[in-house]
Amino acid sequence: MIKSNKKGFTLVEVLGVIVILLIVFLITIPIVVNYLKEAHKDAKDVQEYTLIEAAKSWISDKNNISLMPVVDGDCIEVTLRELKQGGFIDNDIKDSETKELLDDDITIIIKKIAKDLTYELNRGSQTCNVLVDSTYPRWSYVSSN
Repeated sequence: MIKSNKKGFTLVEVLGVIVILLIVFLITIPIVVNYLKEAHKDAKDVQEYTLIEAAKSWISDKNNISLMPVVDGDCIEVTLRELKQGGFIDNDIKDSETKELLDDDITIIIKKIAKDLTYELNRGSQTCNVLVDSTYPRWSYVSSN
C-alpha cells in the first residue's frame, strides 16, 4: 500500500476559486454603489425634512405666529441661525454631502399659497421681502434689487 503525501491545492482549484470570487465581486459592487448613492440621497432628504419641520415649529411658536404670512403670495424667510437660537434645531448640523457645518445664513422660505403655508429650503439668494433673523431687527426688509 502506497501512502499519498498530497497536501495543498492544485493550480486549477486555486484559479477556480479566484474566478468565482471575481464573479461575486462584479455582481455585488454595482449593487453596493447604488445602495450608497441612495443612502446619500435619503440623508439629504431627511436633513431637508428636519429643517422644514423646525421652521414649522418656529412659525407655530407663540412669539412668531404674528410673522406668519396671511396674504396669498406673501412669504418670509427664517435663517438657520434663528432656528438654532430659538432651540428649534440642533446647533451642529452638518451637510450630508460635504460633512461641513451648514451655514447659518441658509434660509427656509415660508410662503402663503391659497389656504396653505409652503416651506422650501433656500440655499441661494433670498427671494422674499422679509428675512427673519436674530442678528437683525425682528423684521428686516431685504431689497429685491
